Amino acid sequence: SGASSTSSGTRSAWSHYQSAVGSAQPVARSSQWAVVSADRAYVFGGYTHEEDPGHLWMFHCDSAATGTTSWELIVPTSELTPTARVRATLSPVSLSDSAHTVGLLLFGGYDDESFLSDVWLFDTRTVAWTMLLPHTTQQAVDASVRPDGRYGHSAITHNSSSEVVIFGGTTDDRDFNDVLSFSVGTRQWTLHESTGASPSPRFDHTACRAAESMYIFGGDTEGE
Repeated sequence: SGASSTSSGTRSAWSHYQSAVGSAQPVARSSQWAVVSADRAYVFGGYTHEEDPGHLWMFHCDSAATGTTSWELIVPTSELTPTARVRATLSPVSLSDSAHTVGLLLFGGYDDESFLSDVWLFDTRTVAWTMLLPHTTQQAVDASVRPDGRYGHSAITHNSSSEVVIFGGTTDDRDFNDVLSFSVGTRQWTLHESTGASPSPRFDHTACRAAESMYIFGGDTEGE
């Protein structure tokens, strides 16, 4: 099931959508990530005791107009797929070969063993996952930049949706307040040095983009 909110002036109203009887739908979960692209919403990962949270689900937003939701379990055409994980980020990005082709960029998360630093791209056209960068705990031996593995970070798209900017996150030992961007075209990370006062290290916060700015709100720190 799902819900939406519409507003007029200062008044808002929620609508509750029921899935069609017998239709496929994801089980209840938490700490998943969801993004909307065109008339489709994608949900990946999360905590659940009933199924593998490595599944990618798609929700047909246009079906909500009928009052009955429509979910679809995505079956990738690729042999390699991301491991199941929680508190990762999934961001819609434009692929270089077509401005109308949308990909989903997956970064980080926790898979019960490691705080992940891998980067995956899901092509909505070919329905295939591609690993752009593998998970590693080693520092880069060349001049390239790699963020530490983490979960609970935030992510926004930037630069005509060809880049993803991440902020914050945590591991068992450290909270982050760094800002890095990943370019889909070059498959490289860039560390952004900030000026002036910076937000304190945090995780499980929210972030959004407005014009050329990234706004963050809330979050948690270890022990607070």
